[in-house]
Amino acid sequence: MENLFLWVLKEARVPTEDELAGIVAIGARHVELRIPLAEALRAYHIGARLGWRELVALAGPDEADDLIATAVHVLTSW
Repeated sequence: MENLFLWVLKEARVPTEDELAGIVAIGARHVELRIPLAEALRAYHIGARLGWRELVALAGPDEADDLIATAVHVLTSW
């Protein structure tokens, strides 16, 4: 599941309902554990920032346009 984000970016698509089922299950588990929504969202945002930093760190100097296109895709497609 942790690779889902990278796969859909690589394939320039949105995840399918089946692919999202595991993420939905995690969200349901958070509810069962009574984890406050604000804390869960904060954790997801931190993960997104760390993932983005890793993508930027791995990108070569000639891949800036690809990074920008990826950011636009993520921000407008989901």
